[in-house]
Amino acid sequence: MVEVFATRDPTLVNSFANDPDILPFCGFPAGTECVDMSDRIANPAIVFVTDGSGAMICFDHTAKGWEFHSMFRRSCRGRKAITAALAMFDWLAISTGARVLLGTCPINNLPVRWFCRQLGMDSLGISQSNQFGPVERFRKELACL
Repeated sequence: MVEVFATRDPTLVNSFANDPDILPFCGFPAGTECVDMSDRIANPAIVFVTDGSGAMICFDHTAKGWEFHSMFRRSCRGRKAITAALAMFDWLAISTGARVLLGTCPINNLPVRWFCRQLGMDSLGISQSNQFGPVERFRKELACL
């Protein structure tokens, strides 16, 4: 069982966001070398959940549900990442009452699209995003635990 917890520790959150294997895929402008997540950390509608070492998900509460943005270090990929993400989804459902998760994946990011399917997310189809261009959108109903 993966133990996860919510955090607002800027050092921990920024260490994930600035990981060289993560930063290029976070949706920041091309060439961004360093980000400070302080404004997001301070936003009460955003929750960061982590295992403290290899996995972190930023959950953003929106009118349609909780959008999730995953950050997985190279040490937490494949089955390990799936297990960690599902533990974080459970944490979100129990701690906040969340029932709907939403995800948006750039169409050319095949590993993340595969990951969403492995998490039991349903494709809502392909659409256009101002930030990423063509994307596949996903949705998952969370069970009451």
